Amino acid sequence: ATAQELVSEFKGRIVGATLKKLDAGQFAASIICDVAPENAGPMTDRLKQLGKVARLEAERKTTTDGTEAPVSPKVQRKDARFIISLYNLANIAPRETTSVNLACRNVDAAYRAILLRVAKAGGRIVGSNLNQLKAEQTTATVSFQVKTEDAEALLAELRKPGDAADTEVTRLSTTENTDTANVTTANRGFAVQIVSLASVAPRETISLQLAVPSAAVAYKAFTSLLGDEAMQSRILSSQLSEHDRQNVTGSLDFEIRRSDLPAIDKALAAAGEVFSRSATRATDAQNTIDSKVRITVSMINAENLAPREVATIGIEVANVEKTMGDIATAAMGLKGRSVESRLSKEPSGRITGRLVIDVPLAKAAEILSTVRQQGTVRTVDTAKNTQVPDGALARTRVDLTISNGEGIVAGDQGVWATVRQGLATSVAGLLWSLQLIVIGLFMVGPWVLLIWGGWRLARRGKRKSPSPGA
Repeated sequence: ATAQELVSEFKGRIVGATLKKLDAGQFAASIICDVAPENAGPMTDRLKQLGKVARLEAERKTTTDGTEAPVSPKVQRKDARFIISLYNLANIAPRETTSVNLACRNVDAAYRAILLRVAKAGGRIVGSNLNQLKAEQTTATVSFQVKTEDAEALLAELRKPGDAADTEVTRLSTTENTDTANVTTANRGFAVQIVSLASVAPRETISLQLAVPSAAVAYKAFTSLLGDEAMQSRILSSQLSEHDRQNVTGSLDFEIRRSDLPAIDKALAAAGEVFSRSATRATDAQNTIDSKVRITVSMINAENLAPREVATIGIEVANVEKTMGDIATAAMGLKGRSVESRLSKEPSGRITGRLVIDVPLAKAAEILSTVRQQGTVRTVDTAKNTQVPDGALARTRVDLTISNGEGIVAGDQGVWATVRQGLATSVAGLLWSLQLIVIGLFMVGPWVLLIWGGWRLARRGKRKSPSPGA
């Protein structure tokens, strides 16, 4: 029933009535009416049922006609006057306002889902804005009011509006207006701000160093996995460095949903061995979200890792070259590789070889057994690097020094060596005597000729000079 119908129902009289339509859908009405005194109480109760009473004032006056009051006065009760003001809640501020910050993957879908939900609940949109730039920079704001009894149900739906998956509340606060005279508790206000999930930093960051058989193959496998639409990942940076074929490295920096973390861990275990892992959590809970995780992966070839164990062995064999070949072949059969190979021969006949091989850690006992069977072990030294993880890709490095034994007579002191040495000494003596002859001819000979020539000249002069008695 309307207020005017109530006045007619209680046989009242309307003295004045106005109805105004203001901005933003606000209506205001006032009714002045007189009702019989006995109907004033029931009339008040019925008016309260039309809406929420914001203010109620009742005043009773007693007046006289100005003459001296008689001993037994006659009381006359006049009609009760009602001054009724009616208005809707369009421009009346709610008593409580809830501010919600949402981070979601699809801002546009979340924005439109909230508008539809408010309309379905019979709420009122006070203001809304959608700012579309890049996908990760899209933002939206919605300000609305709904009935108080519908507020909690709507707040629960705000966490995942419509089909917009991966929605997280990053901030939620409720404020209460202290101006009780100009606010209403019939409605509850909401101020919702929506940002892209990509623009909010994850709360947890994981850094990994991965040793793989081939960094290039592992890099391509991970980029293919992250590119799958079902993964819904976001690659921040990626790099594959193949400048040095002996040192190929790859790196990936990406974000994934926390629910996809088991799939990533499974892919990491299949790709290789994690030899370094660290996780950090941000203390700023308001500007970060826990529904996604940032992962930084550095991939290197397992061959470039330091060995888990190093065995330095010196052995003495009869045939150095054959032994080096046999050990290198055995290492290849155990899925190992040759790191360094060097052979040197001395004039004395001593041969020394250095062979460095890497084999899987699980095959270390087999290769060491093979080495011991080749000859006499002279020196052994083993060391373990605890900084290197003990996994399927862990390796043992064997550093071998292989030499032949020393004979009774050295190679440069045998029969033929002695004959060669004697011949060399004879030839050296002959050459030395020849050197003396040459020195005599070119150093003493000229003086001999000069003296002999002088002597001949002196003798000739004596023959030509006359004797004193002639």
